[in-house]
Amino acid sequence: MAPKILAFLATLLLCCVVSATGQDAAPVAIKAHASHILVDTEAEADDLSVQLGEASNLFLKFAQLAKEHSKCPSSRKGGDLGTFDRGQMVPEFDKVAFEGEIGIVHKVKTQFGWHLVLISRRLDGTEEPDKYRDLKQTLLKIMPFLGPIILIFIMALGARGSKGGPRAHAYHILVKSEEEADKLFKEIDAAEDKKTKLSELAGKHST
Repeated sequence: MAPKILAFLATLLLCCVVSATGQDAAPVAIKAHASHILVDTEAEADDLSVQLGEASNLFLKFAQLAKEHSKCPSSRKGGDLGTFDRGQMVPEFDKVAFEGEIGIVHKVKTQFGWHLVLISRRLDGTEEPDKYRDLKQTLLKIMPFLGPIILIFIMALGARGSKGGPRAHAYHILVKSEEEADKLFKEIDAAEDKKTKLSELAGKHST
């Protein structure tokens, strides 16, 4: 099958995906993913904060100290609170989770005690939600039926467009075997800057 035909099929499939997500959908709500350690006193919080400041791997150390010291049931999961909406937590905690710097430890007092809060990420419509990563995996599984493998990477599906709906940016690498596609996908998925890695590999491998 000619590359131009494959490119057309890839574009057509992508259009179907965008249509399915709904061009006029409401803007994606801001969400935060954070962990915390809850203790009774500020002195305890300060002591743990010092230990975290000396850690070579902050997230690993935070989870360890949460299991050992946090009085919240989330301690069983290393303090992980999962992803939550703005307004779901008490106001003091909510302010830190949605306005504090990501990747550093914040100390805040609430009615429950003293919290050390570590924000791992925020999802505001410009990041790739889990459901779109799942959709990307599904696309990869059905691509073999089109002939040679076409890798379609939806880098920003879910970003707000000018009308408030989701917008998609797609890139693809055309290769000759599923084995090669799997190898390239793993390289891109493991890269810190996926867009740059994708561009680099496309220049080397796309046929």
